[in-house]
Amino acid sequence: MTYFWVEFTKAELGTTYYTSLPYLLVHVTGESTTWTVASTATCTYGGSSVPLVVEAPVSPFSDVSLTLAVMTVVTGDDDPSENITPDGTTITFSTTVTSGVLSFDCGSALSTVTTP
Repeated sequence: MTYFWVEFTKAELGTTYYTSLPYLLVHVTGESTTWTVASTATCTYGGSSVPLVVEAPVSPFSDVSLTLAVMTVVTGDDDPSENITPDGTTITFSTTVTSGVLSFDCGSALSTVTTP
């Protein structure tokens, strides 16, 4: 755990602004952060899922990317990802990107497996 004193300034066209603002104490830790994403979603046959909004629990992050993917199953096991196609979106979090939306398309046939 480390503390840093930072100050804010703004330079625009050679002129510096906001130089008299007080210092700000910033606390930086190396602790793990828990990310929470939706555990269920629904969609209509041949349609798309409801938007799955994902937000960074603490900002800024610059080393986290999230992508929706189907499960890999062992041959013969039930496939809860059957007839689901992720849209391929990857959310790469940064100091300016703190949230994003993931979704998937649903097939037009009933899956052979019903999962809660």
